[in-house]
Amino acid sequence: MASPEDWLSVSGQSEYFSDQREHNQLVRDLIKGLSAMRGGRYFEQSSKVSRYLPQFENEPDHIYENRVLRSYLTNYFKRAIQSDVGKVVSSPLGVTVNENQELPEYSESWFDDIDLEGKGLDTFAKDQLEASLYKGVTLAFVDFVNEEGFQRPFVHPIDIDYVTNFKADRRTGRITELEWSSIVVSDSEDEGVVSKEGRWVITPTQWELYYTEEDNDVPAESGEIVRYKNNGNTRITDEIPISIMYTNKLGRLLASSPYETLAELTVEHFQVSSDIKNNLFYALTPMLFAKGMPDEVKLQALAAWQAVTISDENPEALAHTDISWIQASAAPIKEAREQLKDIEYRISSFGIDASSGRPSGNQTAIQTAINSAGSNAALLGFAAALQNHMEDIVRIMFSYMPNDIKDIQVELTSDFDLSDNNDKAATAITAAEKGIISPYAATVVMKQNNILGKDYDYYEDMAMKIEDGEPDIIPQVEVSDAVSMGPPENTE
Repeated sequence: MASPEDWLSVSGQSEYFSDQREHNQLVRDLIKGLSAMRGGRYFEQSSKVSRYLPQFENEPDHIYENRVLRSYLTNYFKRAIQSDVGKVVSSPLGVTVNENQELPEYSESWFDDIDLEGKGLDTFAKDQLEASLYKGVTLAFVDFVNEEGFQRPFVHPIDIDYVTNFKADRRTGRITELEWSSIVVSDSEDEGVVSKEGRWVITPTQWELYYTEEDNDVPAESGEIVRYKNNGNTRITDEIPISIMYTNKLGRLLASSPYETLAELTVEHFQVSSDIKNNLFYALTPMLFAKGMPDEVKLQALAAWQAVTISDENPEALAHTDISWIQASAAPIKEAREQLKDIEYRISSFGIDASSGRPSGNQTAIQTAINSAGSNAALLGFAAALQNHMEDIVRIMFSYMPNDIKDIQVELTSDFDLSDNNDKAATAITAAEKGIISPYAATVVMKQNNILGKDYDYYEDMAMKIEDGEPDIIPQVEVSDAVSMGPPENTE
C-alpha cells in the first residue's frame, strides 16, 4: 500500500523549493527501500520503470521485468543513519529547569505523548534527527489544542520536501510565514476515516488550513495563535511557533543530507549488484548448442530444462551434427565482483558512520583513534543541533502557558564510546571527592551516562543512609525540602 506521501501533491510549491525536492528524490526512494528502487512494490512493465535500472535499447519487456525483479538492495545509507541516530540518542532525554523552578506536573503528559499520536519525547527526538540526517534539515510546528477540559500544546513534524513557500523579514531573515502541504486525517460518522490533502499557512498569530479539493481562497479551518514571553506579560507577535534543525545547511530552509555521498554509493552498489545477479542467472544456466541439426529435430520440455529428439531415418545427415551443453565464462563475473568489493570498501571508509562497515584486516590503534575521532566530531555536531532543537520545541510549548514559562534545558546523553562514559563518571566522582562539585552533581553525570538508573533518587538514597547511621555523608539540609544541592559548605 502506498504511503500518503506517494500521492500527496505539492501544488503551488515555489521554485525556491522545487529544485531541492527533486534533488531529494533519491533520498525518498532509499527511505522507502527496495520497492522504490525497483520502480514500484509490484513491478509491472506496463506502468512501472525503475529510474535506477533503466531498460536497455531493444531489451524485451519480459526480460527487463525479470532483471528488475532479481535486483536486491543493501541499504547502507539508511542503515548508517539509523546507527548514528542510536549513538546520538542513546539514553532517554531529560527536561530540567533552573534550581529556582520546578516543572509543573501536568507537563509530564506532554513528554509521554508529544504529538498526540502516542509518540514520546525520546522517540520524537530520534525521528527528528533521522529526518534531518536524511535531508539536511527538518522542522517542527508546535500547535495548541484548546477544548473544554483539554488544553495542551503538541507538535507537528514537517517534511522539508513538502514546504511550499515562506516569507521572511528582509533585514533579519526571520521567517514570518510558512506554508506547507500535508495529509490531514479526519474521522466522521458519515464518511469514516478520510485522508485529505491539506495546505497549512502559519504566521506568528494565526494558523489556516486549506483543503486542496475545496475552494483555496477560503480556509476550511483557522485559529488564533496566542503565545507569551517575559513571564506572560508580552504576547509574541514576531515569531512563528516552529523550530528548525539543520545538519547540513546550504541556505535559508535549503540543505542536503550530510550522507549524500553514501546515498550515491548505495545506488552504485545496487546497480552493480543487480547486473552481477542478472548475469549470474544466465552464466549459471546451461545453454544447449546445436550445429547441423536436421529439419525434423524437435525440442521438448524436460523438467526445468529442454531436451532434443532426433530422428535416425537419415544417418548421413546426423554425421555432421553436433549438440552439447555449454556455459558462459566466469571471468567477467569475477571482475564484476572485484568492482563490487571496491564499492563496499569505499562505503566502509565513509567518515561519519564508523561502524557502518569495516575493511577486512586488523587496524592499528592510531587508525582506530583517527576513525573514532572523525566520526565522533560529526556526531557531536548532530547531538548539539538536536539538543538545541528539542529545547526550542519545549520552550515553544511552554510559551502557550502564560504563567509557566521556564528556563528550559534538555539533557541529551550520547554514547559514542562506552569508555568515554566511564571516563566522565570517574571525573565527576573525583571532582565530588575534592569538593569541586557536590555528590548530587556527580550522580547526575552518572545517570546521564547510564551508570545509575534513570529512576535513581539521590535524596531518597541519602535519607536511607542517614537512617542507617551515616549522618555525615551529605550537607546538613532538610532532604525533603531540597531541590538541588551545591558543594557542601566549609564548616572548619
